Amino acid sequence: MPPATPAEIESIVRANIASLPRGQKTAAVRALAAQSGKSVQTVYRTLADVTVRPPRRRRSDAGAHTLPLAEAQVISLWVLEGVNKKGKRIRSLEQALRELRYAGKVRAEGVHPDTGEVTPLSVSAVSKALKAYGLHPDQILRPAPAAAMASLHPLHLVEIDASICVLHYLSNVTGLQVMEHAQFYKNKPKNLERIAAERVWRYLVVDHYSGAIFCHYVLGAESGANLVEAFIQFCTPRKFVGSDGAVETDPFHGVPFNAYVDQGSANTGAQFKSLARRIGMTVTAHAPGNARATGAVEKPQDIWEKNFESALGCEPIASLEELNAAAALYARWFNATRRHTRHGQTRTDMFLTIAPEQQRLAPAPELLRLLATHKPEERKVEAWPGASIRFEGKVYDVSSVPGVMVGEKLHVTYSPWQAGHVSIVQHDAQGNELLLAVPEIEFNEAGFPSNAAVFGEEFKRPADTVLQTNAKLLERLAMGEDTDTAAAAARKGRRLALGGEVRPLAEAREAKLPTPLLRPGVDLPLQTRVELPAVLLPHFAAAQRLGAEHGVHMTPELVATLKALHADGVPEGELPAIAARLTVRAGLRVVGGGQ
Repeated sequence: MPPATPAEIESIVRANIASLPRGQKTAAVRALAAQSGKSVQTVYRTLADVTVRPPRRRRSDAGAHTLPLAEAQVISLWVLEGVNKKGKRIRSLEQALRELRYAGKVRAEGVHPDTGEVTPLSVSAVSKALKAYGLHPDQILRPAPAAAMASLHPLHLVEIDASICVLHYLSNVTGLQVMEHAQFYKNKPKNLERIAAERVWRYLVVDHYSGAIFCHYVLGAESGANLVEAFIQFCTPRKFVGSDGAVETDPFHGVPFNAYVDQGSANTGAQFKSLARRIGMTVTAHAPGNARATGAVEKPQDIWEKNFESALGCEPIASLEELNAAAALYARWFNATRRHTRHGQTRTDMFLTIAPEQQRLAPAPELLRLLATHKPEERKVEAWPGASIRFEGKVYDVSSVPGVMVGEKLHVTYSPWQAGHVSIVQHDAQGNELLLAVPEIEFNEAGFPSNAAVFGEEFKRPADTVLQTNAKLLERLAMGEDTDTAAAAARKGRRLALGGEVRPLAEAREAKLPTPLLRPGVDLPLQTRVELPAVLLPHFAAAQRLGAEHGVHMTPELVATLKALHADGVPEGELPAIAARLTVRAGLRVVGGGQ
């Protein structure tokens, strides 16, 4: 006889077994099992499926309790007062009841319905009452509902988190080593101290939109420098050899618009914040104790540790470079093959939905490191060529900087986005750093700016700076005119400033001063002869005066004679005597010449 089908068994059970009284069903079930070729358990499961059971009766006093709400609140808060910072309860409900009853803060009593006797409520009864009120410590300590947070596109938000690799350390001698529990645990702190500099830390960068993962390993400890280096490695395009031998680029790279980190000092330190400002990325740190805020990266940390790091014990890793290469290989595979539960696609496929304008390409790693560590330098604004500054041997046009003034100083640093530019650092009203890129001024082979106006062909006038604008405004106010042209005409016509209404000497003229009481003085003794220093005339000036005032015809020979007589200069007071001497000398020369 062929075995009975499930439908046949169900029909037999309904018709012949389900209605049997208690005590007779067992024998019928066994007989049907033997007859149908099925197990006794299978027949019993069929019986359970076809049997209609009445609903379980609810107790008449279900949900009722005699603990007053005010006492329930006191009991709950006292238990919660015994919760330490790590969330561990160090005061039990029983202990809290005993302490509160002894202090007279609660009675926690109930009345027996039959005898009317007042008795203390049991710990279980108090516990049930607290749960009914929603005041039980187990209920209060549950996490609050987490608000859903969405991102708009890939690289709109990344979450960054550092965690120590609990399984391995990297020795310079033996390579990557497994940390044996027998050697490295809390009772052997010296062993941990010995390998502190060799401990391996991982930095995970997770794209919030796609869930794509990037991992970079460092040695030592969580620090600002390690964070910056890990972030730079993430931003920079990473090359790898594909399965067909072709060189490809990992699609998961670029400069994020926002980064979410925890409150660690390395994450909020000067280096990372400086780099973030200069690449146009906002850094937000979640509140202390709110680890769920970076939940998108906490789960990948667990995945990474269980899937990748657990396999490192079987991999020969000799250096940090090899470890990061293996991590990059695994991350590419993971992102390309594992589907994310939120969007149902692989992480790589979802990341590749990014628009071109959303994937900002990072500059060279060397420049990114400079941006993280470079302190903006002061440079004075020069007037030529145009409003300009000099930085690292080059000249840059700063005429577009708001409020630029010749002679004032600007803060300048490198520009991450535009070649041939630097960034001028300014601050808004809230103190936020603002970067304005200004271009380099190029010069031709003659040393002229390449954009200079050519004489006779064109005319270019630099835009007015704040100082020039203010100067023109003041000139219009002084002349009482609305235009620069009218003000210039008024100034040319000798119009007084402010309409001549301000008279600087008016106060002195109109002041009524008290009449001073003069005091007698003494006569100044005068010298009979005052020696005045001789005034020396240049030879040319002396020759002119000798000709004009004394009628001496100064020939080259006489000029030479004058210089020979007075090599250091001609005394002004001796001009008459010199004129007579030169006249005689000229006459003698004439006579001599007549012979």
